[in-house]
Amino acid sequence: MSTILQTTIARTRPRLVFVAACTTALNVIRLVAIAYIVAATTGSVQPIAYIPGVGDFLSGLTALLITFALLRRNAGINTWGTALVWHSFAMADVIVALAITFLAPTAGFEPSIFLVLPFTFLTAHIVSFILLTRRSAKDYFLYI
Repeated sequence: MSTILQTTIARTRPRLVFVAACTTALNVIRLVAIAYIVAATTGSVQPIAYIPGVGDFLSGLTALLITFALLRRNAGINTWGTALVWHSFAMADVIVALAITFLAPTAGFEPSIFLVLPFTFLTAHIVSFILLTRRSAKDYFLYI
């Protein structure tokens, strides 16, 4: 592939990068986890609720930063790597929250309500991870 063609491909943001940024932005909803942190502080739920609560809160807090970084015109390889690390952390947090829900059902979580959102977030993270590791996304971030 010629250098001119590579430069042209790299300057137009692939649609899949936009979709990955949108699925990343969905994680802002996880800021609601502050309620579990407050409930664990007041003693309404078990102290083990801190673990998924803090992880969800941090994921929700940084979701917009990662989204805006992905959508920047001059997003480079560092942005790409940061987004992949962030999605790995957020996926691990969802898995830990699910494990705590099943292993410690008295932690204060309502399993019937709590099962829909984690699997939605886990699916969104997996989709974003796959999209960001596609060749066109790697080329976009590599050749900026």
